[in-house]
Amino acid sequence: MSEVNSTNPLLDLLTLGGRARQAKSADELAFLLVNDSKQLLPYRQSVFWGAKQGVIALSGVIQPEKNAPYVQSMDRLCRYLNATYASAKILTADELNEEAAADWLEWLPNFVMWLPIGQPADDPEQATGLLIAADMSWTQSSCTIMQEWMQIWTFAWGKFQRKKKHALGLLHWLQDPKWKQKPLHHRPKFILAVLLVAATFFPVRMSVLAQSEIVAAEPTVIRVPLDGVFGQFLVKPNQSVKKGDPLFEMDQTALTGRLDIAESELRTTEAEYRQKAAESLVEGKTNTDISSLAGKVEQKQAELAYLQSLLSRSIIKAPSNGVAVFDNAAEWLGKPVQTGERVLRLANLNHLEIESWLSVSDAIPIQAGDHVTFYPAASPFSSVAATVRYMSFDATSRPEGNYAYRIRATLSPEETGHLGLKGTAKISTTWVPFVYWAARKPLAVIRQTLGL
Repeated sequence: MSEVNSTNPLLDLLTLGGRARQAKSADELAFLLVNDSKQLLPYRQSVFWGAKQGVIALSGVIQPEKNAPYVQSMDRLCRYLNATYASAKILTADELNEEAAADWLEWLPNFVMWLPIGQPADDPEQATGLLIAADMSWTQSSCTIMQEWMQIWTFAWGKFQRKKKHALGLLHWLQDPKWKQKPLHHRPKFILAVLLVAATFFPVRMSVLAQSEIVAAEPTVIRVPLDGVFGQFLVKPNQSVKKGDPLFEMDQTALTGRLDIAESELRTTEAEYRQKAAESLVEGKTNTDISSLAGKVEQKQAELAYLQSLLSRSIIKAPSNGVAVFDNAAEWLGKPVQTGERVLRLANLNHLEIESWLSVSDAIPIQAGDHVTFYPAASPFSSVAATVRYMSFDATSRPEGNYAYRIRATLSPEETGHLGLKGTAKISTTWVPFVYWAARKPLAVIRQTLGL
């Protein structure tokens, strides 16, 4: 048996290794393997084969034809060699079974070198190999050089396989017909996919955030009882008062002047009445003016009583216990006011609520009894629990220029709050899948924008 050796195997190996690392695609790398490996040892034919793809590349051919008899014969032969030999081997046809030997003798010369490239133990479908056929055998040193070339080439090939694997992703892996036959610990992608799908349907509370404030639940509104000029406040802002305590008074200058005039007119009218009554007794006759003066006296007395009642009403007193809630007192001094104009509120600190304003874009179905968690702006590490009492049907214009729905929530019995404390409320409603919770707002924006 004659043998042939390469003249400069190490130099050729370095040259091929550099070209393999510079290859731009997997097809270019496969072409390099089957055609340019001749620089390391002589051969007539070579076949690059994969367990999943079959014949990937042939020497002297740009693109193998899968249905060609030669390609099909090489596929059967390589599958036999891959299953029989786990390491590099120089073979003759006498060492094969009858079917494999028949394929060999029909298409190949006398000597064949089989070089397994990759045989992953966890996935036999990823096994690949190189078949080289020649009219003369090779030395063992040639076989060693070729194995070293295979390691260099395999490293470059793995780079493209990893890219392809990442590009195809989980869908490509699930299309593997044998994935169900693999042990569970060999299916991490499947487990991850199941967990991701399950996570999208994990139930979460539908919730929205709204600007909120702690307010009195049912405050007593104190209004102006009569037209006039505002006098002065008799309490300070946020001062606690009891029932009957004076809150503020109207300017009494005009009322006092009218009252003095009414008293003077009453005294004058009474004097005239007494004079006419005395004259009628002396003359012994009835004076017709007496009845008219008596009516005027009653009229003046009624006017005086009315003015006295107005004067007493000009000092407004608290109808119940509470805290006087109003703004800057200086803005009211000397201000003309009308009957029914609101001046302040009396709030019961033991009966507080959370008032929230939910924007129209964030509006979701909210029912009485839904849970509310209030996060005060002044205390970011604390929260207050409450329960929705009602939500308004109509949106109201806000000072910020937008429209929002008013929501009132009752504090839980064990919770306490500070009147006027502002913050953000998280309103939680029904349970929904996580995917709906995450996609609701984007889908709403898309639908409003595109009109779908």
